[in-house]
Amino acid sequence: HRGLLEYTALLIIAGVVYLAINTLTPNAIAQRVPLMHGVAVILVLWLLAVLYGFFHRAAWVWLNALACFSAVLIYSISLHYFLLKFELIPFELFLLLSLFSLLINGTVLWYLSQKKRYFLNPFLVDHFGVTDKVFVNLLLCLVVLLLAISFTVLKFLK
Repeated sequence: HRGLLEYTALLIIAGVVYLAINTLTPNAIAQRVPLMHGVAVILVLWLLAVLYGFFHRAAWVWLNALACFSAVLIYSISLHYFLLKFELIPFELFLLLSLFSLLINGTVLWYLSQKKRYFLNPFLVDHFGVTDKVFVNLLLCLVVLLLAISFTVLKFLK
């Protein structure tokens, strides 16, 4: 479940950077929709708890991670909607970001559902199988593709 650890850590870093930018930038989403800032703080703390649970393979982490990554998906699409509403991104980028949020977090939720037995049984030995390879490769491809397409779209918008 190493890819899951890395993805969770990446989300935490992105969340902290997002919170810092929103706190320091005038006219940011935090000032326009203060609730989004509060929810982001809660999600970062929740992700930290999930990361701790992954490291220690706690019995509570599997269900908690499913709920947390579902909340992250809903939050990210809501954030993209507010960026669109306040005309900070064009509609095309809104669709792209929302689609990739769905694909990436859907992949994470699929992987978690496949690894239920591993997380609920502390005596089960982990081995890097086909499911793990598919998860890591798919997640990596989706993130790289998202970044490449986003930079291309932003370049043409300028």
